[in-house]
Amino acid sequence: MTMSAEDEVRAAADRFYAALSRVVDGDAGLMADVWSQSADATTMHPIGGRQVGWDQVGDSWRQVAGIASL
Repeated sequence: MTMSAEDEVRAAADRFYAALSRVVDGDAGLMADVWSQSADATTMHPIGGRQVGWDQVGDSWRQVAGIASL
């Protein structure tokens, strides 16, 4: 059974928001399951800067989780 494009987007959004909910609780681990880990992966957070590459992106999510859990 194949999913429609709309269902795929909804499923991806559900996985992202589940991971984001864990970040708010101080755990960034699930972001590795929903975020690209390629060299050109990027993110920007309110804490500042633009991160490029999974190493920087993953570190930034861990920083956000650390701040959120205070």
